[in-house]
Amino acid sequence: MNSFLIVIICIFAFIFVINLVRKRSSSSTYRKAPKSSPTSLPPAPAVAETTSIVYPLAQRLEQSLSPQFTESIRTRFLADHPQVTDVQYDWLWLELKRYFILCAIMDKVPMFSSKVDDVWHEMLMFTRDYQQFTEKFLGNMLHHTPHTSPVPMPTERGWFDLIYVECFGWNPHSASLWGTFFRHPIPKKELEVSIAAESTFGPRANRSAYEQIPEAQTAIQQIRRNIRSRIHPFKNGSKNHYDVNYSSTNTLLTAALFYAWSESPDYGQFMMPPAEERKDMYTGSSSSGCGSFSSDDHGHKHSHHHDHGHHNSHSGGSDHGGGSHDSGGSSDSGGSSCSSCGGGCSN
Repeated sequence: MNSFLIVIICIFAFIFVINLVRKRSSSSTYRKAPKSSPTSLPPAPAVAETTSIVYPLAQRLEQSLSPQFTESIRTRFLADHPQVTDVQYDWLWLELKRYFILCAIMDKVPMFSSKVDDVWHEMLMFTRDYQQFTEKFLGNMLHHTPHTSPVPMPTERGWFDLIYVECFGWNPHSASLWGTFFRHPIPKKELEVSIAAESTFGPRANRSAYEQIPEAQTAIQQIRRNIRSRIHPFKNGSKNHYDVNYSSTNTLLTAALFYAWSESPDYGQFMMPPAEERKDMYTGSSSSGCGSFSSDDHGHKHSHHHDHGHHNSHSGGSDHGGGSHDSGGSSDSGGSSCSSCGGGCSN
């Protein structure tokens, strides 16, 4: 009788151990999406549509990235972030490549997403490959540096939103990473400078890339023309209202420029997406404390600042705090190294 009980106990113990091993194996094999992510994400689209003004720049970027480098970044990032799914990573990688394209167009490009910035940090670990990529794409090294103090950048965010949507359109999945778009207007006096400029859209344009990269020059010139053509109908105050339609890029940008030009104190309310579009904007964005600058062949530094203190809210998007940098008042962050970047940061 005792022998029979011992056999039964051994059988149950064996079954328990087998089930435990299976559960552990299953949990380590499949990455689970974080609770803050949407229930399902569509596949990440192309960096830029063929009809986009930055499509040639997107092609240049892809040609500057080696497949081995791209795969190494992906492998390392997913190993370090097991909670991120393959599709989520594809979206992060997409938005980082779009950020690099914006760096070829604008002189100051804040990093408004800590999640996208995490991929950039991983990319920097491959120091030599990263340097070769940025020099091939931008004509110079794009350095990654931290801010020394949290400075709100509502004007920089206004430019980011305008140029981003001009180049890539708008969708809720991108907004979930960057924070709600069109919460802060571009100051009217900067818009006046942009439409008066002869070749670029003013001091916000990346002059170095404009002079060195034909694809960037074409995009910058077209952005200037688009800004002028959208502002022209209401420049003399001929209209007092524009519809906001997040499914139409042209309508959306025209409304954003109109309410900025009108200096409306209710800009954020006028530009708020409809309720059916806001429901897709889950909280997924917070700004990075890092910045960047690019060094041209003559050793000159071109700053690309990253913002601090921007917290995304479900109802109001990125809260940039008070204060406006109407004249581009971001201070040069210099070339101080970022301790979390390892050898990827530059002094």
